[in-house]
Amino acid sequence: MEMVERNAKFEGSTPGNSAPQVVARRLLQLDLEFRYLETVPEFDEAAALLWRIWGARGKARKQVMTAPFLQTLAGTGHFVVGAYRQDELVACSVGLLATDPKLPAEDQRVNRLHSDITGVKPLLQNKGFGLALKRYQREWALKRGISTITWTVDPLIHRNAYFNLSKLRATVVDYKPDYYGDLDDGINTGEITDRLLMSWSLTSPQVVAAMEGDIRVTKAEAVRVADEARQRDDAELIHIPDNTQVGQRSGSSRSRRWLRAIMPVLLLRRLGGWGRESAAKDNGLRLAMRERFTTLLGDGYGVVGVSSDGHYVLRSPERSSQRQ
Repeated sequence: MEMVERNAKFEGSTPGNSAPQVVARRLLQLDLEFRYLETVPEFDEAAALLWRIWGARGKARKQVMTAPFLQTLAGTGHFVVGAYRQDELVACSVGLLATDPKLPAEDQRVNRLHSDITGVKPLLQNKGFGLALKRYQREWALKRGISTITWTVDPLIHRNAYFNLSKLRATVVDYKPDYYGDLDDGINTGEITDRLLMSWSLTSPQVVAAMEGDIRVTKAEAVRVADEARQRDDAELIHIPDNTQVGQRSGSSRSRRWLRAIMPVLLLRRLGGWGRESAAKDNGLRLAMRERFTTLLGDGYGVVGVSSDGHYVLRSPERSSQRQ
C-alpha cells in the first residue's frame, strides 16, 4: 500500500492540450500530496479539520469523527487519506471497504468502497480540491480491484446534486429517510437526516470521461441531457430549494470576498437558536421532497440528472424506452 502519492498518477505529465494533460495540469496547479494517514498526530489533525468543517463543538465532535476511530480504520486497511498542500492538511476523506449485507453470508465479499465522510478546508471549498480528492479515491479503489464507490448526500443542497450528478457522473440508487437519525454534530443539528444514496461506477464510460477527460465538457453534456429530458412529457421534476442555477456565479469578486468574510458569523448563528428555526423550515421541505422521491423511485423512475434551472429530473425507464 502506497503511503504517499504526489498528485496521484499525474506527476511528470508533459504539457499539452489532450484531455488527460488538461487533468494533469489542473492537479499540478493545486500542488496536492495525498497521504494515507498512519500516525497519531495525523489522525488528530484530520479529526480536528473535520470538526472545524462541520462546526462541531464539545460532545458533538464524537458524532463527526474521532482520532482513535480513524486509527482503527486506517489500521485495518480502510481508506483514510489526507490531502496536503505544502505540508498543510487541506482536505481528508474516510471510506470503508464494504459488502452487500443483503446477500447470503457465503456470497458476501468486499465489492465496494463506501465513502463515509469527505471534507475540504472552508476557505478552499469550490476550488477543485474536493474533485481532486475524489479522483484520487477512484484511483485508490481501482488499484484494489474495486469498481464501485457509494456515499450519501443531502438532497436539499444544490451544489451537492450538481457536483455528484453532473461533475462526478454518479447515480442515485435510493432515497434514505432520516438515514442517520438525530445528529448533534453541528451542521446537521436539529435537522432530519434524509439522504440520497449515490453509486459511482468507476469504469463506466461517463465516469471515465469525467475523471480522465475534460470535465468541463462532460458536465456540460450532463446538464444538456437533463435539460432535454426535462422537456419530455414523461419527465417528473423535483425542485431543489437551494436553487443557485448551474454555472451561475454568486455575484462579483467583491461580493464573494464579503460573503467569505461574514461566513464565520453566519455559522455561529446557524449553531444557535436561529439555526434551529431554519432547520424546522428545512425539515418541512425535506418531508415534501421525501414524499416525491420515495413515490417516484418506488414506481421505477430513475434520476437523469440536474437541470440548469435547479431541478432533479426523473424519468420512467419503461416509458423512456418506448418513446426513444
